[in-house]
Amino acid sequence: MLFAMEPFLCETPTAPTAAALDSKASSHRFGLFRRRSNTFLPWLLMGCLMCGLAFSIGVHAQVLKPFPDHWGEPPALQTRDLRPLPGGYGRGSSTLARWIQDHLDQDASKAPVQAETVSSEGDGDYVIGPEYTLDPDLTDRGNPKGRLFEFTMPLAESRYFKGDDATLEPDRKPVRKERRIFVYVPAAYRDGDKAPFLVMHDGPNRLDLVRHALDNLTISKDAERRLPAFVAISVQNGGNDGKNSQRGLEYDTMSDRLALFIHHEVLPAVLRQPALREAYPNFALTEDPWG
Repeated sequence: MLFAMEPFLCETPTAPTAAALDSKASSHRFGLFRRRSNTFLPWLLMGCLMCGLAFSIGVHAQVLKPFPDHWGEPPALQTRDLRPLPGGYGRGSSTLARWIQDHLDQDASKAPVQAETVSSEGDGDYVIGPEYTLDPDLTDRGNPKGRLFEFTMPLAESRYFKGDDATLEPDRKPVRKERRIFVYVPAAYRDGDKAPFLVMHDGPNRLDLVRHALDNLTISKDAERRLPAFVAISVQNGGNDGKNSQRGLEYDTMSDRLALFIHHEVLPAVLRQPALREAYPNFALTEDPWG
């Protein structure tokens, strides 16, 4: 190769003519610059020699364990880089790494799925304590009792919850024909006062605790614990629970529908009750939204 390059290395360059300069400049502008064949050929031969030398030297893989027999032979032609191989196989080329990873993925996809074993440790019934101690003021402490009134409201007469919504499934989740309303007026209430009030849902659940609290705390000597003489209005739900039920419709609807029902139907019905009016002729509820 050195002998082939000698004429090129020893050749004396001649002065370029104007036409040659114009042609060379044009070639540079269009990326078409060409070497003469007798100058390019030696470099091409030298490049081939260096590439052959590099491939003959190569980078040898450092495989630490044999491959499974069903993988077959590793690729014969590989890149000359050196990197960690997946699966703990040592170090080798990117080509070998991809070949190993492909076979690992194939083996993993064919492996049987192991059923998860759930330990029975911790199973059983446990009592988390101590048990809740009811506050004494939520019990009957012998103080003067108020008056409890009860009446019903037919669902069919309501403007808001008639019990016939299209979302209901009454065959599976029955709807009540009427709901019960409970009104407790504490003994500390004075007829003619505009009473603050508490509206309770799922009535009469837990109304007993509220009644005891009113009996005890409206006359408490502790100013920090004393309650105003408010009226408790406990409203029964329309029936059943969960999706497609009347109760679910009333409590889970994201709108003002339940509030409008209470404001426009329940509260006026309380004020109209004959038995309550007989006991408290001047009975009134506050118009203050904060009670």
